[in-house]
Amino acid sequence: MVATALFILIFFIFFYAVNVEGYLIESWTAVSESGETGTLGSTFDRMFSQPSTIFLTTRIGRSELPYQDRLYLYIPQMYRSYLAVYVNGVKKGSCGFAEKRAGYFWNQPVIFELPDDFNEITLEVSGLYRIGTGSGVYIIPYLETKKYRLLSFMTRVMIPLAIGMALSIGVVLILLSTSLSSSDERKSYIYFGMAGLLAAIWLFDLIDYSNMGSVAFLLFFRKTAVSSAYLGFYFLVKGFSKMYNNKNGFFDRLILFLDVSAAVVFWLAPDLITMEKFISTVAIVLFVNAFYFVFQLPEIQSKVLVSSILFFMTCVVHDGLVIGFGIDNLKLLSNYGIVSMFIGFTYVLVIHYRDILTRLTITHTKSLTDPLTGAYNRGILAELQFSGDETFVYVDLDNFKKINDTHGHEIGDEILKTLVQTIRKNVRQSDVVVRMGGDEFLVILRGCKPEKAQEIFQKILIEFKNSHPLQSEFSYGVVLFKETLEKTLREADELMYRMKDVKKGTLK
Repeated sequence: MVATALFILIFFIFFYAVNVEGYLIESWTAVSESGETGTLGSTFDRMFSQPSTIFLTTRIGRSELPYQDRLYLYIPQMYRSYLAVYVNGVKKGSCGFAEKRAGYFWNQPVIFELPDDFNEITLEVSGLYRIGTGSGVYIIPYLETKKYRLLSFMTRVMIPLAIGMALSIGVVLILLSTSLSSSDERKSYIYFGMAGLLAAIWLFDLIDYSNMGSVAFLLFFRKTAVSSAYLGFYFLVKGFSKMYNNKNGFFDRLILFLDVSAAVVFWLAPDLITMEKFISTVAIVLFVNAFYFVFQLPEIQSKVLVSSILFFMTCVVHDGLVIGFGIDNLKLLSNYGIVSMFIGFTYVLVIHYRDILTRLTITHTKSLTDPLTGAYNRGILAELQFSGDETFVYVDLDNFKKINDTHGHEIGDEILKTLVQTIRKNVRQSDVVVRMGGDEFLVILRGCKPEKAQEIFQKILIEFKNSHPLQSEFSYGVVLFKETLEKTLREADELMYRMKDVKKGTLK
């Protein structure tokens, strides 16, 4: 449901931005470099075996248009390497380099401000191998320029954002794979990471470039970008196969074969025109991948990841239709699907590592906790830092050996647990209770003066004595932290034994 709603929202954002309320120029007089003339409609698509230039002219007067405010020439999308706009024979602007017409423009919109009075508009359009527009050329009032701004944001900002996210998540997944103990998990994370990196390479094909250098380099660039998309699917399939079913059945192997074959086919294209034909023909593999992942969804327990994959696959099917049937007035949406899917991966990754961290924290806490009393054991002291405002109280039960010998160890254990419970009830949560061994305990009171600590432990002593029929007591030594832990513990221990001697009457 979420995936469908998101797809519909993105689709209609583009539909709204491309279809403007304005005057669509429905007829152009075309003149080629060789002087050949002809007529083109509002949409057209021409392929050339070598770089070419055509001049498109339309005669339209300002007085013929039903608009009073300033007007603009708006082109939502056009295949070209260079574009210049002339109004009444005067150049008003251009895209690309006039001297080196080797740009690769097709995805981003362009807009030019028109003068107050005009009666003729001419477009000088150059292409390395293709010239055309599936959306048409419009004359629009200022209010409609908001659609240019929206479409510009969706193509100039969102695509680089998708590239950055795919690269980042890809690298993170590969790096995190090294910390996983399970071989299958480690491999699946590497495969997902490779899919992210290859997706980022493919997304570079959706960016416009003012100079590709030459036709040969553009052909190499397109082969690299488009083949990366299918290799990305290859690693995505391997990742899912390894993580969720680990069967590597016939269907899995078939999908992998088709993806690799599709990636290889593009490198056989001798020129850009053949490359375009290959792209349209091989688009069927996109549908096969989409169906494969739909069948994998029942294996996935994360609803967030399921929704993100469904949205991605819907975008893939949409783009397969656009590419396969040459629907040039629709924008490709897979870059948004990639963002969605990697958001899903990020969510799963965060949850996975949160669970790992929770398990590690629990294990670590257990390793520092005395299983009988629930107090910390001595290991906690190595992880704490101490300052001069902490008071240490060293506690030792009186005659504990006699209790064990006379009443048994079960009663002794009961008294130890009661002592810790009584201490914890009277100190703060931020204070630390440590079982040092046997019947000896250390209590660290943070931000507490020794006088206050004496008062607290006198209360604890009375409460503890009255908490059990044996009316056990303990002795303690109170000291403010001094320079080192060893020195502080030694002084607290001495004070504790002095209290014991006083009770025995051996200290005068």
